[in-house]
Amino acid sequence: MSRPSSSSWSWNLPVILIVSAVALIVPGAAPLPGSADWWATRPVVFVVLVIVRGLLSVPLARIETIGVSPASTRPRPRAVAVARTSAFLPLFLVTVYGLDTTLLLCGTVPLAASVVLLRGRRATPHRAA
Repeated sequence: MSRPSSSSWSWNLPVILIVSAVALIVPGAAPLPGSADWWATRPVVFVVLVIVRGLLSVPLARIETIGVSPASTRPRPRAVAVARTSAFLPLFLVTVYGLDTTLLLCGTVPLAASVVLLRGRRATPHRAA
């Protein structure tokens, strides 16, 4: 798998959520799920998703190649646990309650926090006592 296609696959769910959120904000762009209008718009949504993922894959692949600094270490186990919960909870709530603007905005903070928590921490130099 090439790096751009890998990057496109990695960002598949966030792109779907962003396109869905935009559809919620634009009046009339989100027909009732399961209705005939909803099914009629699926090919259009699919094409939009492919285009957006294609446009984002190259710049995102460049960002993904930025490695972790050699001066950093793995995140602490507690940070990993909090990050997992922070990443899971918004997606779970969307599954249970559906995506709306409030949940989108409230879910962005924990998802961003999970990324920050998993970036690792700077290694502190050890001093001889």
